[in-house]
Amino acid sequence: MEDEKTNEVNFNKVTQWLEEYHFSLQNVQKISDSKSDLKFYCEVRPYPSRFDFFKIIISDKFKDAILLQSNIQFDEMFTKSLDMTRWRERQQIFINFRKVIYPLGINLESNKQIGGIILHKTVFYASLNNKQYFFDSIYNMINAMQLVNAIFDEFRNSLFPEGE
Repeated sequence: MEDEKTNEVNFNKVTQWLEEYHFSLQNVQKISDSKSDLKFYCEVRPYPSRFDFFKIIISDKFKDAILLQSNIQFDEMFTKSLDMTRWRERQQIFINFRKVIYPLGINLESNKQIGGIILHKTVFYASLNNKQYFFDSIYNMINAMQLVNAIFDEFRNSLFPEGE
């Protein structure tokens, strides 16, 4: 019961902070299903006019932490282009992703099941005493999302230069 209350207090704290700084929050949920390991969930849309977002998740998987996560799916053209490249070139693309994302303190996984990349960062409750750290983590996630999209665009443009 104490863990549940701690989870709720921390979830409310971070969603309130995000709202105070004009982030668009959607699908804010407390999950009551005892069979689900998901306890709290929220989608954060840093740019209301765009479709990309990241999630704030509190789950039984982490006793004392919030997970920031973004699933970035490859579009059909990128997937086809990637499939047509040699193995070494594909590897280089994912090396490039890691080179720019890891210094931000964001973890990256390529995931064939979703046909894309999963970005995630664990933020421990103890660090929520430092609002600056939390917002640095939020902006690092946003920057990581933008960098992934930039690398997608760079790869696509290398295959299909303008005018050809």
